[in-house]
Amino acid sequence: MRQRRDPSVRVVTTVVVAAVAAVTSGCRTFTDNEVVARVGDDELTASAFDDAASDAAREDAATARSEVGEWIVSRVVSEELVANDIPIDEAAREQARATLTGEETDAQREFLVERQAVIGTWIENPTASEMEPFRGRYEQGTEASDVACLSIIAAPSQADAESARGEFDGTPEGFAELARASSADESAQNGGSIGCQPLSQLTSAPELTEAVVTTEIGSVAGPLQLGEQFYLIYIQPFEVARSGLGGVFAGERFSALAADAAVYVDPRYGRFDPEAVGVEPLGPRDTGLVVPPGE
Repeated sequence: MRQRRDPSVRVVTTVVVAAVAAVTSGCRTFTDNEVVARVGDDELTASAFDDAASDAAREDAATARSEVGEWIVSRVVSEELVANDIPIDEAAREQARATLTGEETDAQREFLVERQAVIGTWIENPTASEMEPFRGRYEQGTEASDVACLSIIAAPSQADAESARGEFDGTPEGFAELARASSADESAQNGGSIGCQPLSQLTSAPELTEAVVTTEIGSVAGPLQLGEQFYLIYIQPFEVARSGLGGVFAGERFSALAADAAVYVDPRYGRFDPEAVGVEPLGPRDTGLVVPPGE
């Protein structure tokens, strides 16, 4: 098993942004003094969007709307980060920079990196009060919640795995210490944590799924042989799983924030629907706005 934290962040970010983006077609321009979108006092003007939008957004309306939607998401969650004194994670910026092609302008690069860094930081840093509504669902068990938050210890033999299990003191801290000291998996540096994922992502290993759904939260399954290694599987308690669950429940977290946010979208794009976490057309006929070509 390998640590999947960074790819999961990218997947969750894509899911949240995709929820906001609505597919459009066609072409229509707007003038520079118009506001494309507004969240509170933050405005995305047409001229600023013209400078910062990707080249693809200048030709494809779906891409243009997706980038506007991502800007809205970043502004809504930015207010939450500021309210809780959470700084933008430099690692999130580096992750966003890794998606650059090197052909972007300075404005395009800043627009992409900052909005994705804000979203990535928010996903990874849920507050205790924000996550409390999800506690009951998670504590019903892995099968009921359809979420697996796991820590692991990998050993070269069944005897080594059983020895490690015998040393486990029953606490999250104890399992993390054991993982750092004895696990052969690269997740050892994170105390064995491989984060949270939908249960469906474990279906490629039926024996792992069976072990996870039949083990109580806070308990250990195994040793379980997967490939050449023998694994202890620890089902993380809610307090340990909370940050990882922030990504799994990102869509619902965003809906709660957006319900109270003052969001405006140029009506030619549509309207912002906080329940659907997206921009919806005002009618059956889509306007299909794209970024106007530069002068």
